[in-house]
Amino acid sequence: MVGKYQALKSDILVVVGFGHEPGTWCAFIDVVPGRCHFDELDAVRDNGCRLPEDLARFLFPELDHVPYGR
Repeated sequence: MVGKYQALKSDILVVVGFGHEPGTWCAFIDVVPGRCHFDELDAVRDNGCRLPEDLARFLFPELDHVPYGR
């Protein structure tokens, strides 16, 4: 299941994925066509590059209390 996301540009999405390890989250980034972000979220989560924890926490500070997955 995809949670939160942030568009850095119309064709670059960062997506938060929950459930890789119980109680943790990870953020993934990828280039997308940019036609409909909602339709592109799963592909970014499944195929995108995992962001380092410090960058992910900068983009999603509301998740500071949640452990970042390995």
